[in-house]
Amino acid sequence: MIEFDWKDVDQIPEGMRVLFYNDKGDLAYSFNVSSAGERIWVKSGVYTVFCHNNDTEYVNWRGQSHENTLEAYTRNGTIEEDHTRATSSDGELMVVQPDFLCGDVRRNVVIPIHFEGVRVILLTPQDLLDHYTYEISNIVNLKAVTKIRCTLTGISGTLFPCKPENQLTPTTIPFMGNVSVDNKEMVEGEMQNFGYIKNSDVKNYLTIYLWSPGGNVKATYDVTDQVRNAPDPRNVNIVIHTTITIPDEIGNDDEGLDPTVEDWIDIEDTIIL
Repeated sequence: MIEFDWKDVDQIPEGMRVLFYNDKGDLAYSFNVSSAGERIWVKSGVYTVFCHNNDTEYVNWRGQSHENTLEAYTRNGTIEEDHTRATSSDGELMVVQPDFLCGDVRRNVVIPIHFEGVRVILLTPQDLLDHYTYEISNIVNLKAVTKIRCTLTGISGTLFPCKPENQLTPTTIPFMGNVSVDNKEMVEGEMQNFGYIKNSDVKNYLTIYLWSPGGNVKATYDVTDQVRNAPDPRNVNIVIHTTITIPDEIGNDDEGLDPTVEDWIDIEDTIIL
């Protein structure tokens, strides 16, 4: 009998996928069950049991045949156009951020040969994603901005739930909900992801893109220390206090000149913590 304890997640999915891996790590059974739990049948043995919600929109799975290769990933993504990619993420693939994902891993689950009654396997799903927010203050002439995008580099593009050390490929992920804060020269946004790449050679660069009629501004910041030294490594808030000036719109003449600005004004700054 598969049962779930939902005390550690804020939302309960409609269904769960439950995978049983044998003592060699090979996939033995795969079930789709209700989040209320269901009765299943498996042979006696010792298993690693992993579960995850099966209602995700952006999360895909591969490598299910072995517990060490079981991998969650998301599809490729873009910001707007190729030239808006973060200059500090050369060689990194840009991917979309995952949607809500929860799961649990239970090792050494024993199904005895002779057992009377019902063997209950209790799984306690946890949130499998890290949550990041950012805020950038002191943006002069913010009211002129028509569109905002922001990205973060050095983030894992995959999740190996049974073998986390396999997360080796850095990607760039866009933030969502990029908005200007009313009555403040500030923008903020949020993302959820599979965590940062734990490699000293991989840096985390935050790049913000600000579109305006007077000129497009792109600013890049090294936020590696803020990401890796956050009080809660799974809930990271990136704070940048710097000055970004949005150019004034070029005035129209009597003939109705309405220039289009496509080039970027690049700003690179060092964040002092």
